Formats: sequence, C-alpha cells, structure tokens
Amino acid sequence: MKKIRRIGGWLGVVLILFFIIKPSFSQAQTPAAVVINELAWAGSSSSSSDEWIELLNTTGEDVDLTGWQITKNTGTESLMIDIVANLDPLANIIPANGYFLIANNDEDYDFSGKLSVLNIAPNLIDSSITLSNDKLSIKLYQGLWDNGGALQDTAGDGSVPLAGSNSAKTSMERNEVIEDGSLAASWHEATLAINLDAGAIDKATPAAINSPKPLLKPIINNVQPNQAEIDTIFEIENISGDNFSMSGNVAVQLRKGAQIISGTDVNVVSPMLIDNAKFDLSSVEAGDWDLVVINPDLQEGILPNAITLSEPDEDTTYSNKVIITELYPNPSTTSNDEFIEIFNGDSSSVNLNGWKLDDKSPGGSAEYIISSDIILLPGEYRSFTKTITRISLNDTGDNTRLSWPTGTVVSETPNYGVAPKGSAYALFNGSWRWTLEVTKDKENVLELPEVDEEDVLDEEDPVTINIDAEELEDTSVLISFEISYPSKLSEIKLYKSEDEESKGKLLVKLTNNKRSYLVEELTPDTKYFFVVTGTYNSQTILSNQLAVTTLINPTGDVGQVGQVIITEILPNPAEGKEYIELCNVSDTNINITDWRLIDASRKSYALNAFDLPDINAADKDSDTVMLKPNEYILLDQTITGIRLNNAGGETLSLLDTQNNVIDTIEYDTSAKKGNAYVLAPNGDWFWSEELTPGEPNDISFAGFTEDSLMYLPNSGIAYPKYLLGFILFGIIWFQKKKYANLYYN
Repeated sequence: MKKIRRIGGWLGVVLILFFIIKPSFSQAQTPAAVVINELAWAGSSSSSSDEWIELLNTTGEDVDLTGWQITKNTGTESLMIDIVANLDPLANIIPANGYFLIANNDEDYDFSGKLSVLNIAPNLIDSSITLSNDKLSIKLYQGLWDNGGALQDTAGDGSVPLAGSNSAKTSMERNEVIEDGSLAASWHEATLAINLDAGAIDKATPAAINSPKPLLKPIINNVQPNQAEIDTIFEIENISGDNFSMSGNVAVQLRKGAQIISGTDVNVVSPMLIDNAKFDLSSVEAGDWDLVVINPDLQEGILPNAITLSEPDEDTTYSNKVIITELYPNPSTTSNDEFIEIFNGDSSSVNLNGWKLDDKSPGGSAEYIISSDIILLPGEYRSFTKTITRISLNDTGDNTRLSWPTGTVVSETPNYGVAPKGSAYALFNGSWRWTLEVTKDKENVLELPEVDEEDVLDEEDPVTINIDAEELEDTSVLISFEISYPSKLSEIKLYKSEDEESKGKLLVKLTNNKRSYLVEELTPDTKYFFVVTGTYNSQTILSNQLAVTTLINPTGDVGQVGQVIITEILPNPAEGKEYIELCNVSDTNINITDWRLIDASRKSYALNAFDLPDINAADKDSDTVMLKPNEYILLDQTITGIRLNNAGGETLSLLDTQNNVIDTIEYDTSAKKGNAYVLAPNGDWFWSEELTPGEPNDISFAGFTEDSLMYLPNSGIAYPKYLLGFILFGIIWFQKKKYANLYYN
C-alpha cells in the first residue's frame, strides 16, 4: 500500500511536468546557445569547393567552441569538423550574438586562377568541409558526437538542401526566428551579398546578419472584369487574392505563351486587393490570357486563363472623325450653361450610343455615358450641357476626353488654364484658342478681345522658362524657375528623368504663382535631369534642361534589417497618448535621421532632431538623430500623427532613407484598452497590462488576453491559461498524498 501511495505521489509530479513541458511543443522552441546559421553548400562562382559553414551565438555571452564537433550524414553519420584546442585561447571563442565562420579555405585561396569569393577571414579553416548537394544533413554537437556529446542543432533533412541555389550560387540562410533546422520552413535563400568580393555574382552573408526572409508569393483568387475586346484600352477594377506587396512597385501582366502585356496605373489597396490596372490591347492576339502579379522581390502569382480577349464585333465600327471642338467652362450666365461640343467630320452618320465624355484634370467628374441612340449627321455639331452630363469644368483649368464604347480615347483637349468669363475654348485649324464668340452647336468663330500693344508678345522675345537648383541634398533638391511672361502660360509641369535624352516622368502640375518645388526621395550620388513645360496659345514652351547630381549620403543612414527594432506599441491607451517605441539592438551608433514609420493606411512619419531633442543632447545644434546601442526612442501620437488601429489589425514598418524595410510588426486582433503590444525575448509579441515606454519590456507579468488566451511568465515562453489549473491541481494533490503517506507510515 505504501508503495502504491508513493507511486501516486510521483504520478502527480509527472503530470505536473507533462503539462508544463507539453505546451512547448506547440510554441517556438528556445534556440540552443549556438546554432548553424548559414551553409554555402553550393560552393561559389569561383569553385564548387569554395564552401563554408556559419555558426551563430544566440546568447548575450561569449561561448568557447573548443571540443565541439560537426557531423555530416549522407546515409551514415560521420565526423566532419572537430574544433580542437588552439594555442590562442581566443581562437575558438564565438562572441555574444556573434558569428563563427568555418571555411574550406582562406579568403585569398586560388582555385585554378579564380580566388575565393570570401572577402573576410574565416575563424577556422578546415579542408574537410563537404556539403552535399542532394543529401544534406549537418549536425552540431557540444562534445564528442559519438560519445555523450549534446546535440545542439541540425541543418537539413538528409535530402536536397532546404534553401539556396546551385546555379545562382546562393547560400542557405536561417530565418530570423530560429526554429527546427530540419524543416524547410526554417530556411530561406540568400538575397544579399555581404563580405563577398565586389565582382562576385554570388548571394551570401558570411559572418554577417542574414538576408531578410523573402516576401510571400502573391496569390490571385479572382479578377473583374475578365473579358475585353482587342484593340481597346482594358481596365481591371478588382484583383482579389493575398500577399500583394504594399511597398515597392508591384507589376501586373497579361501573358499568353511568350507574349506579355504590361499593365499601367497599378494601384495596390491592401495585401488582398489591387483595384486598378490598365492594359493597351492594340494589335494583340485574341484568346485566353494568364493574369500575373509580380511583387518587388520578383515572386509571381499566376491565375491561368483569367482574361478572355475577343475579336470585336465585325458589325460594330466606330468613327475616328468625331471630335471635341468647343468648351464653355465659365459662362457669363450660370454654371449650368457649361457645355462640351462635339463635331462629326465623317462622311456618314454616327450613332453616339455608348460613347463617353469625361474630364480628367485635375480629379475629374464622373464619366458620362450616352445611353440612347443619338444620330450625329455628317458635318453636324452637338453640345452636351452640364445639366445632362453632370461634368463640371473647372474655371482654373481642365481638359476633356471623348471615348468610344470600348474605352479608346478618340479626342482629347489640352488643359485650357484659367478660363476667362464668358469666353469659349474652341478649335481653329488644329489649334485651340479662346474666343469671345460662343457658338453652341455651330461652326466656331474666332473673336479676340482688344489688347494693349504692351501685352502683345514680340516674336523675337517669346515666353521663356529658366530653371535652376537650390539647396541640393543627398535625397532632395529644390528646383526654382523663372518665367519671362508668367501671365501668358497655363498648365505648367515639372518633369524628372535619369536619362538626358528623355523628358521623363511628370512630377507635378504647378500654378503660375509657384516658383519652386522640392523634389524628394531621390537616391544619393545620382544624376537627374529636370525640365519645365508651359502652354501658350496651345503651344508647348520648354525650359532649359537642368542636370543635377545629388550629394553622396554623408551620414551612412542606410540601415540593415534588425539593427533598430520596434519593441512596444500602445494602440488603445486607457489614459495618455498612443506611442511607438524603438530600440537600437546593435553594438554601434546608428544614424536614423529621416528614417520613416509607415502604418497600414500608408500614413508616414520621418524621424528628425526637432521632434527628438533628447537625442544627441550634447549637441543642441545637430540635425542628426544618432541612436546609441541599447538606447530607446519613444514617439507618441502627437509627434508621429500615426493613429494605430484598435480593431481590424494593423501593420507598422520602419524604413531607412533608401526605403529598405528595417523592421515590421503586425497584429490581426483588436487592441485591448490599456494593453501594450510588447516584444518578448523569444521573438513573439504579447498584449500586456504592464507598460514600459522608453524602457526594456517587463516580461515578469502573467496575464490573460481575450483573443489568444495566452500569458507570459518570466521565461518569456507562452503557455495556455488552462495550464495553471493543471499545475495547481497537481501540486495540491501531490502535497495531500505526501502528508497522507507520512500519516500512514
């Protein structure tokens, strides 16, 4: 009986331990002190033997690797690397949070005329490194692998490598959150080249922080509309799916075999929705086309046979001789008398049913579609007033378009600039002019106002625009310009190009009273070309071309992933203001001047010295925000202007000055009032009632959340809340049996 009671007591202990240990299997495992972090199993572009293994110290203390061993297993496990004692006591030390690089050769080794691509000295050179391309399984032991040594980590599952490329010579890198190394989900292919020779095509990061894990592959579920006629302009209004990138340029294409049609005006609303993509279907082949979404990292999502392009109805032809001939934007009566006039220059009648009118600059009214049979005779003028079209022509400048039912624009007016009251903007011999004679539904008549001789431009002294650059920076430049006759110009535009032969991309439309424009988000040490255009009597006046080379970035404020991280946010304060907390977790000072925080709504805030006077307090006149190691920055909502979502989830990203994503966090639950979202040592995020703004997170709490039913004890490892009941029950039961045994004894 005593023996049975003792067994019962020990069973209570076993139950307690079981329920304590069991949840850890469903959570991310705490990594070993030292793990295998990167494998150059494919060798390099210099030689397939140019292989290396990188170890990572996951702790905050130095670790002596003397006596550690690495094995390989291509069918039978065998010793590959033995880290033996060295005369230099520091030779086998892997520093806290640092790396230990073991290579087949040194960085200057000559492979038959080609040097190793390594540009950093290995900690250990051992020519016995052989990493299999088809049966990769590497294990790290503390001690003798075949005589009591403790297995620390595994890389590979004994089949083909779990990441990396032999043809592209890219290494196999561990994810930032370290999990089971025998699983493919724990690894990714290197996309950066760090500590490699500058001319190498390889991608790897020996003895440096790994490349960020690539974006997820886009997924396309549905597209609308999914049919169109060839030789039209086709606009997609809804692409639904997942993993569409919210940063960088997302491309949308139609593909049929080797044929590719690239979309323009692509607009990504969310990771699950693209609400616009326009395609020119001129001279393309009819049939079923694949729809492709390409993220900035070049990963593609494909929806096969998503779009059907058909031949136009042979019985339907549209005249290209119906054009807009007159606009009346600023009537001397009421605005309802505004009109758009069109003219049939064809030799036969045209049915306007389905044709479209719109104005597009700036903003534009809703498109007007002619929904009845309106027959326009040869040589006939027909006006459409504002009361019919609901198109409001702006007094300060606008333009209009006439389109076929297919969407093809057949006639478009230039922007007319400021509209004189009571005058019409009309077409005369191919040129648009202002006229005092309003000729609704009739042939245009040019009647010019009387002008003083002083206002008439001398043909030998035409309108000129001169542009210059001021306040040149590494990522911005202030463009200023002078116009010899500013009152004569309308529709002034500024263009930017990286090509001297091209006018380039339209940056902005300017008003006559605007004499400068700040161009931002430029790349340091890059040459750009700028021009300004203006419209005078329907003619385009072109400025001089200005060449500007931005300054070399003097501050070194281009970041690396994980240098500065988001450590705590308060989206739904019980009192006070929302805040975002950042911390420098590297061992060096980091210049974060003009780094940006961006939320899911694309609201952006740039860090600056004016808002952060306590940073670099010793230098009050400094414009630099230099974050020291382990230093925190606290940004409340009144500074950033960013309002974190309380419901529906949120995404918050930190970007450097080159728009590289340094850190991103997200939550998809509701933010409980008064709870901060905090980063725990195991890399997981938890909701906490303990707020630690501007300080290290307090992870000693143990609380519950309504959504995840998780709490965070001192270890930083999360357990389900029902576990407390099992633990308490086991302790009480065990103690009861213990005293009962003493009594019976």
